Amino acid sequence: MRRAAPPARVPLQVFNRINTASDDVIFTDAYPAATFPGPFLTRNRREAARGGEGGGMGASAATARLAEREPIPEDDELWEELASGAAAPPSADASTAALCAALVRHNGTSGNFQSLLRRLLPQLAAAADARLSELQLQHACGAVHLLRSCLKHMIETVEPEDVVPHLSSGGDSLAAPLVEALLRVVAEAPLTDASYWLHRECLSALLVAMSTQLFCELSAGAPQPLLVAALSGSSPSPRRVVRRLLRHLIAPPPPPKRSDGLLRAVAEYAQLVIFLPWQLVTSLFRRAEQQPLGLAEHSLLLLLLLTQNLPRAAVGDEMESNPYLEALHELVDEAQGPAADPEQGESHALSFRELYDAIASRLPDESTLLLLYLLLHGNHDFLEFCLSRADSETLLLPLLPLLYDARSVRPNHLYMLLIVLLIFSQDSGFVSAAQSMMIASVPWYKEHILQQISLGGLLVILLARTVQHNAAHSQDAYVHTNCLAALANMAPAYKKLHPQAARSLVSLYDVLSRKYAKLCRYHEARLPLRAGATDEADELQLYDDLLRIALEMINVVLSTNLVHNEHLIYALLERQHIFGALREHEKVRDLLQNVDCVIEHFGDGIGRLADSEEQADSGDVWSVARVLEHIGALLRDWDPRRLQQFDIKFVYEQEATPEDFFTPYIWLLVYELSGIEWQEARFSLFTIDSKGGDAAEHVPLPLLTSVSVDDIHADSREDTDHSGF
Repeated sequence: MRRAAPPARVPLQVFNRINTASDDVIFTDAYPAATFPGPFLTRNRREAARGGEGGGMGASAATARLAEREPIPEDDELWEELASGAAAPPSADASTAALCAALVRHNGTSGNFQSLLRRLLPQLAAAADARLSELQLQHACGAVHLLRSCLKHMIETVEPEDVVPHLSSGGDSLAAPLVEALLRVVAEAPLTDASYWLHRECLSALLVAMSTQLFCELSAGAPQPLLVAALSGSSPSPRRVVRRLLRHLIAPPPPPKRSDGLLRAVAEYAQLVIFLPWQLVTSLFRRAEQQPLGLAEHSLLLLLLLTQNLPRAAVGDEMESNPYLEALHELVDEAQGPAADPEQGESHALSFRELYDAIASRLPDESTLLLLYLLLHGNHDFLEFCLSRADSETLLLPLLPLLYDARSVRPNHLYMLLIVLLIFSQDSGFVSAAQSMMIASVPWYKEHILQQISLGGLLVILLARTVQHNAAHSQDAYVHTNCLAALANMAPAYKKLHPQAARSLVSLYDVLSRKYAKLCRYHEARLPLRAGATDEADELQLYDDLLRIALEMINVVLSTNLVHNEHLIYALLERQHIFGALREHEKVRDLLQNVDCVIEHFGDGIGRLADSEEQADSGDVWSVARVLEHIGALLRDWDPRRLQQFDIKFVYEQEATPEDFFTPYIWLLVYELSGIEWQEARFSLFTIDSKGGDAAEHVPLPLLTSVSVDDIHADSREDTDHSGF
């Protein structure tokens, strides 16, 4: 799976070339179809756009004072010019980077970054309280963008402990006030066309503020005051923040439409275009079919970061739990009545139906699947709501093509998919409903034509197929165990299994038994395993466990629902020879007794070897229909008490240190999806392949078991279509 490439950097000098024969502005390739109405752009402004005598140089010079060594007094007119949009950074990308670099370099002496921050806080407070005009909102948006640019440069280039002085003023930290002000806008400011881009810029600023994690190892205790302030949830209410972010996901706010009023405002402040965030600029001059990164996507990314498991090295022992994660877990369905927030006196409820539909519509998107996991694992009410739905296929069906194509899915994504399936498989009602839910056809499944198959049967095929492919290629023990656990949990409900589902269960045993037998031979002969393998005893024990789970699962089906699974009986008779190799093996001998009993009873009259030469010579060919008829007749005489009873159940439990997996994974998604370009070469949390490889390969995953698996090419045997005995 290729890493999503960051979007191309939007040119900051939007007014690239001016047609001297008319009053229209000709834009760069980023906006090839956009024109600016002539009457709104005067000759002086055209010259200003060129950097000539229209005042552009003066504005740039004024803004450049921020980066000088001299501190700017609180009553200096520059602050008013910044607030009104009269001063702007230079209109070139390199110049903007140089401005940020100089500001950070000289800030120890000037303190101008802190001054800029202090001037911004009242603007954000006024925006949260809906006290700003449309033009003031645009100026506030530009100010946040400038602050975010400088803060990002600071985080990327300065050691974590050296960032702290830049966020302090007069002995007081400005980290918490900044984060709280940004969160207040996100959670409380009215969302209108005029404030849309301020919301968007505040979301991006919060992602940048928390990005100190990218440049620190997870176990490092480097100071990260912005991250700690964000995760503390002191203000505003974490419940309010979580609800607002989820509402953006449920009903994604559309970007504002272009309006002459806004165009006129930008024309009046043509020199300011660099000062505005590129999302606002491109929204004005974008082709109709081009869409900006939406609030819903960035709200989801911020929500995932806010609800991450606490990184203990960064936050210390002062925070016992994550208040945002608790708020997500405590959310209730508004259809069941409000749940009052004891501190804020407000309802902490959302429509679970709308949230369910929004998640289903976005699957199998990685960030959405991660949110679904957080809700299923921690919010019991939402899990019960999902399990009670009659349309469970709404969530599952978008995930199944991903499972079918598991080899092209990065491990992180596959893990989350399997865990979600495992959580669902723990509920017997859900499993029974899946077995009775019929699917007319599965067009994306290429190996066989699957028609009129139950959702549960399709899951059996896909999970068994994933185990076989994983054994042959990925060699991931976590995939093995989660697939088999989900299959085992569903086993008591297996009724009227589709022929291909029944054959998949038997083929799964075949693959695991041959690998186990091979390992046993290695172990007995004390031969070294192939280069790079872990201790052979550990690998042998792993496949011993996997094989027993597979056999116990088959035994559960045989002992509970044999009379409803003639196709499984057929599959056992069809491939009865594969059970002979381990019949005397002490580790699995007891688990093969039921299988032998079934084969003996239903094989009576057919012959022990369905493809024997005697049968072929006699011309007595057993067709599929004839064998099934024979099985049906013998089922009438079957006594289920002949079989040993088996019961097997698996429950998902989160790792003791889940942040080792989830924190790098969340940041990988933010890196790929946010549209913010970081200096990836400086990342410490994970590394990115500079040659364009899959970044997921480098994300540290929880070390479960290192497994060396010889290639198992069972597909040719599994996919052979036996038309009869």
